[in-house]
Amino acid sequence: MKIAIINISDRSGGSGIAAYRTAEALKRDFGHEIFYLVRTKTLDQDNIYQTTGNAFKAKLERLFNVGMNLLGLQYVWLPFSPWFILNKLEEIKPDVVWINNTVGGYFMTSHIRTIAKKHKVVWTLHDMWAFTANGAHTFGDDSWKQLKAAKGESKIYPTIGLPLGNWLIKRKQRLFKDVNFTVVVPSTWMYDMAVQSPVLAGKKIVRIPHGIDLNVFKPMDKEAMKEKYGIPRDAKTIAFIAQKLKGNFFKGGSDLYDILKHLNEQTTFPIHLLLMGEDSMPELNDFKNLIIHPMGYVKEEEKMVEILNATDVFVYPTRADSFSLVLLEAIACGCIAISYAVGGCVDIVKNNYSGFLIYNYDANQAAVLIVSIFRNYEISLELVRNSHKHAEDVFCEIQVARSYNTLL
Repeated sequence: MKIAIINISDRSGGSGIAAYRTAEALKRDFGHEIFYLVRTKTLDQDNIYQTTGNAFKAKLERLFNVGMNLLGLQYVWLPFSPWFILNKLEEIKPDVVWINNTVGGYFMTSHIRTIAKKHKVVWTLHDMWAFTANGAHTFGDDSWKQLKAAKGESKIYPTIGLPLGNWLIKRKQRLFKDVNFTVVVPSTWMYDMAVQSPVLAGKKIVRIPHGIDLNVFKPMDKEAMKEKYGIPRDAKTIAFIAQKLKGNFFKGGSDLYDILKHLNEQTTFPIHLLLMGEDSMPELNDFKNLIIHPMGYVKEEEKMVEILNATDVFVYPTRADSFSLVLLEAIACGCIAISYAVGGCVDIVKNNYSGFLIYNYDANQAAVLIVSIFRNYEISLELVRNSHKHAEDVFCEIQVARSYNTLL
């Protein structure tokens, strides 16, 4: 079977990594032929096609996209990528078109209709964008149920200038109404919303979580990994990761500060923080009971696995997340995860079994739990075992590929 994947990237960012992992398993274990049509190409493979072809066109299209968004006409028309995609599909003649993240100024919303009228289409949602006005998340505002933009949604990524959200969401409904495609969502949270969406009314909606290669992301010798990264073998460690530690207001940077403030006040022993991200948080240096280890933004899987194996507790105080790959990677490596109880995090962290979910964004409760974990060695060992077992039971890459193989 020929599968053409449309995505913003081949193997960078959450949607790129998630789709690539499953696609490679579909190729390896089921013999499917895979093609990628992406805005951003990072891998040197002949089956990956960049939609603009050259840097000049890519820059011009991004500038055009900025202008269209300022007018409120999000993904209504774009000059290069959408037409490349349609032409390449005519050339490949795939059995299935597997659409992923369409946000990013390379794909026209109307072309889902165009493609679905010619090909079998499966669309995996990586956020709420498919059934909102313009935002990837609406933070609990369910105006989308009434085909309306959420309050202030025009300022939520991907932002628009003129507030034409009500028109955009009704346009999505019109475009999708009488065409057939299957929608895949990775989490229970997204499924519960998608089945209520008037934009997706009448569509088959299936929940399949993202998978992970448990031969790569697995527990290793924690003491050895700590030593490798200059941390005492018997040290207590916590980790946090975000591409922009402070640049994304809902990915946890400010909430992390609150948690660490409480933690610094409550602990009587030093705790080492492994901080992964592009920027820095110098304000954390004021906490005398915390030892900060800036790791930079980690892209290499091998290094990520090592750092996660040097981690005892993975802290993830996100305010919005459809399905966190870094949280999944952490539990697969046997980290005890503490996450805010939002979105897909509720599926990944099995509360009081493999980690803990924090409700109502209670930073103090998160700090109390971290201290409790470090003071109860036997309980922490059980949580570590359960964490990796939960990954094995639910998120094994081959199980996820098998579910997609049945659907495709």
